[in-house]
Amino acid sequence: EVLSNRKKGGRHHAIPLNDERVTATAFTALLEYLYTGVVRYQSLSQKELIETFIAADLFKVDRLKFLCKQHFTE
Repeated sequence: EVLSNRKKGGRHHAIPLNDERVTATAFTALLEYLYTGVVRYQSLSQKELIETFIAADLFKVDRLKFLCKQHFTE
């Protein structure tokens, strides 16, 4: 399944929603970060934090990647 949007000029942007590397928890954390700018670390296990990092990498959300990595190394 792919969520896509066609912009003027024929450019096509697609978001793969069936990537097995992106769990529901990681996708929820990614969306929450995009909407609020906040990551609720206390609600994520270490595994979920790594999955959120992977989702941030896949969707090119560099700041979230940085925050996940920083929190994981602390």
